[in-house]
Amino acid sequence: MSETPAGAEVQERVKYLATVRYGELRHISTFETTMPDLRPNEKVVVRTERGTEAGTHLGVPVPIEPGTPEPERRGRVLRRLSSRDADELVAIHDRYQPSAMIFCKEKVKEQTLPMKLVAAEQLLGGEKLIYYFQSEGRVDFRRLVKD
Repeated sequence: MSETPAGAEVQERVKYLATVRYGELRHISTFETTMPDLRPNEKVVVRTERGTEAGTHLGVPVPIEPGTPEPERRGRVLRRLSSRDADELVAIHDRYQPSAMIFCKEKVKEQTLPMKLVAAEQLLGGEKLIYYFQSEGRVDFRRLVKD
């Protein structure tokens, strides 16, 4: 059992809610943060249910009142976007996403699937590559996913 020295106070970090726009589809959600000084339009890195993503902070962080129930699946702001993160985003946009589009378009054509590839989105953390398609009806693309 550990004890705090006499007179020492344990200070909890105040938590805030930050509204962030992120992803190819420009999702908007609230994220937990301990950074009260985030500014509007500041670039941040967030942890979403999809993975690690870059986004834009949209407002002023709002303190979470003690005793407020935790909403399900709230992500969090991991950090401000660093120059290293920005370089990774440029590499993703300029190099990885175009090659992912070419690869997937070739596979769609090979399998003669009745769909149009609209976009490819690689998350900042590199853990996921998401493809967006358009089609007239339902398409069985399980084989495409395997490829």
